[in-house]
Amino acid sequence: MVTSLRNHSFTSSDMVEKTFEVVRDVSKEGITVLLVEQNARLALQAANRGYVMDSGMVTMCGDANQ
Repeated sequence: MVTSLRNHSFTSSDMVEKTFEVVRDVSKEGITVLLVEQNARLALQAANRGYVMDSGMVTMCGDANQ
């Protein structure tokens, strides 16, 4: 499923919501998604696993539900 965002008026919160909706839809299709997001709480709601990086090194990882 491809969603076009052209010709739509979105606020930034609408855009974030739409982006995560698309990420969840793609993930449900069995496609792996690499998401880099500053809002860890929101990102982990859409994820199976989470990774924290500091200066290019993985410092923490685990199940997103932990």
